[in-house]
Amino acid sequence: MNLKSLKKPRPGDFCLLCGAAPAVIGVFVPENPQEYGAIKGKTRFIRYCLCTQCHSKQGALEKVEKVIQHEFLGRATSC
Repeated sequence: MNLKSLKKPRPGDFCLLCGAAPAVIGVFVPENPQEYGAIKGKTRFIRYCLCTQCHSKQGALEKVEKVIQHEFLGRATSC
C-alpha cells in the first residue's frame, strides 16, 4: 500500500472524533513507528478521517493523536 492510496475515500469511512461522514482524510506518522507496531527500520502510516466540523475545531489534530494513541497503545486520554 502506498501513501497515495491511503488518501482515497473508502466505504465505511467515518470521522474519528464524532463518527459523522468524513470530509478530510489524514495520515498520522508517529515519531516512534515501532511503538505503533512497525518493524524496526520501517515507517508506520495511520490513516484517519475527520468531518468538516471536527476538522475546523481548534485542537483537532491533538485530539486525533490522543485517540490514535489510545487505540494503538492503550493510553488513557481525555478529549
